[in-house]
Amino acid sequence: RVAAVALQACVRLLKARRKVGAMRQENKAAVVVQGGVRSLKARREVEGKRQEKKAVIAVQSGLRSMNARKKVKEMRQERVAAVALQACVRLLKARRKVGAMRQENKAAVVVQGGVRSLKARREVEGKRQEKKAVIAVQSGLRSMNARKKVKEMRQ
Repeated sequence: RVAAVALQACVRLLKARRKVGAMRQENKAAVVVQGGVRSLKARREVEGKRQEKKAVIAVQSGLRSMNARKKVKEMRQERVAAVALQACVRLLKARRKVGAMRQENKAAVVVQGGVRSLKARREVEGKRQEKKAVIAVQSGLRSMNARKKVKEMRQ
């Protein structure tokens, strides 16, 4: 009976050792599986963060691009407005210059009219003086001729 108890104790010990060994194997397998699961989860998280970062970069790039296009458009509009303003200023200057030239032209016409008028008055006055001189000469000649006739008649 002691031998049977000892044998049973050895068998139980062997079964317990096998069970502990199996449990250790299961524990190792569980640790490996858990490590794999954690690794997969970490890789998925890293990949998700990469995708998120790419999306953020794409959005930022799109916003920068949109802002740049908007700024270019504003600059073009400002340039168009500046060109239009410059054209208006040039037009105003040209109109003022034309107005000044017209005033100068009017003044020149007035001066020319005055000069022509003065020249015409002088010419008319010269012709009057000439006519008076002619009349005076003719009168003198007639007088002289008349005196000559009177003198001849008296003789």
